[in-house]
Amino acid sequence: MLRKIYIENVKSFADGVEFDMIPQKIVERKRTEHVFAEDNLLRTSLVYGYLGTGKSNLAIILDKTIKFILDSFDYNYLNELDPFMLCPTNSRRSSKVTLEVDDGRNEIFIYSLEFFRGTLISEKLESKHLRRITIFERNNEGFIGQKDLQETYNMISGFVMHDHSFVSLLNKFNENYFKRFTELLKKILVFRSTPDFSNHTISFLENSTEAYKNKLLRYLKYFGLDIIDLDVRKHSIEEYSGLDEIGNPIFERKERKYLVLLKNKFENGQIKNGQFWEMPFEKESAGTRKLINMGGVILDALENGKTIIFDEFDDKLHVFAIRRLLDFFIKKRNSSLSQLILITHNISLVNDYVFRDEIWLFDKDDLGRSSVNRLNRLENRQGTNIYEKFMRNKYNLNYGYKTTSD
Repeated sequence: MLRKIYIENVKSFADGVEFDMIPQKIVERKRTEHVFAEDNLLRTSLVYGYLGTGKSNLAIILDKTIKFILDSFDYNYLNELDPFMLCPTNSRRSSKVTLEVDDGRNEIFIYSLEFFRGTLISEKLESKHLRRITIFERNNEGFIGQKDLQETYNMISGFVMHDHSFVSLLNKFNENYFKRFTELLKKILVFRSTPDFSNHTISFLENSTEAYKNKLLRYLKYFGLDIIDLDVRKHSIEEYSGLDEIGNPIFERKERKYLVLLKNKFENGQIKNGQFWEMPFEKESAGTRKLINMGGVILDALENGKTIIFDEFDDKLHVFAIRRLLDFFIKKRNSSLSQLILITHNISLVNDYVFRDEIWLFDKDDLGRSSVNRLNRLENRQGTNIYEKFMRNKYNLNYGYKTTSD
């Protein structure tokens, strides 16, 4: 589970900012968090902010940091995390990211990273259980770590700096290294647009049992969709792949998978039992297609205790559909250690659907620097009409304009 992320001098975050899933002490708090011995962790959080305030940057930085830790052996994801370039001073400074994840059994892993324009300066991995211990730390001056890690580092030190993380390097040799830590990171999934998760439902249907398929159908029914069944079909197509030695076109036959929706047939207002109409997935409405595409991701997260971050989430979805999706994570359906973080512009959720400490407000100043604040720090009164204050900009967010009268 995601516990906390600290970002400094990366993209629009010129100064250090922190985003976390640790609940605060507020009067109206109910049981919408996972209860651990040290800290409870929230199941849901909503991220709001005007255009260009850094909301998507949070998702990008989290995604690229995790990919760097897990799989930087073949590609250096730090190259995609630029410093704050609008200020010459910042552009000459190093960047820092600290990521904290929790296994739900009182063990917290803390990974700290410092880099400069794609070049790794230092990294450190700590474990916090009964006490805080350093698993390893490395920088330009050398390596400090547990004995077996020290010996391994000495053997492969020629490969270590500066293009990949020590975690991904050791996993290439022995995947049991850092196994608990890497398994937690793999359960944090970032989706920045609908195409990112469009194939998950097909994969979910192909690799699951009939019971899981029924769960997906119940999920769709919960949203009021009139879909009786889903079926994955296959067809072959020929695709152009180039020219041969004498200039003739070459075509390769490739297999494509597609989804078919089954709906009841009607006659004179009555359902014709056992007769169904097959509807190609592409002919459904955009909102319905998005809910179906998300189905495999959502059910996988609830079943296996994963953290999902959705950017551009509310595109094509009705507000009631968004509320019902939040239900899956807030209410008793969520018995696993799963979390949902939505980056959204839909402020109709703020009044009565989430608590003040589950709402994060992103803003930027006139210099383009992003800032992050939690609503309960700005609004400490229970029962306040938060929606009305949003609409009247009582929280003094920079919306790119002053007022309509100016």
